[in-house]
Amino acid sequence: MALADFLPRLYAMAGQHGPDSRLTFGFIHALPGSSNTVPGRLELTVDIRHPQKVAYDAMISGFRECVQRTCDEHGTPVSMHCFWEAPGVDFDTDCINAVRSAVATIDYESMDIVSGAGHDACNVAAVVPTSMIFIPCKDGLSHNEAESAEPEHVEAGGNVLLHAVLDRANVD
Repeated sequence: MALADFLPRLYAMAGQHGPDSRLTFGFIHALPGSSNTVPGRLELTVDIRHPQKVAYDAMISGFRECVQRTCDEHGTPVSMHCFWEAPGVDFDTDCINAVRSAVATIDYESMDIVSGAGHDACNVAAVVPTSMIFIPCKDGLSHNEAESAEPEHVEAGGNVLLHAVLDRANVD
């Protein structure tokens, strides 16, 4: 019952932080897991993301407060453990501008996007100036064995990367 109460509250809380907020429940498991037994334990994982640190921190805090308050209301003990965090990453402005300049030079269509996924570039950005280039994938599906991109989109991404690298190589 506590789960049924806090899920909509959490989704509403995430919605208050704008369209770039992400709240994903990847695993919800009731134990003992029998169709005719009231569960004595519930385990779940949640992935909380937002590109802006202030909003991310507020969502983490709001999540903890909401779950604790709801479980207290139901007289249900709760234990929360954070085993991984994914705060937003600010990429290098000069690298982002090099990508934008490359797109303009080649005269491709583009748009700035915020990626909610945890890319290797997020870790690289802590060490060296970094940005990212995305290309369209069939049905928007990426990070999946069924991912498929048209050769011309792969070529366009490679051309943008080439021109962005050349732009950065010419920096004094």
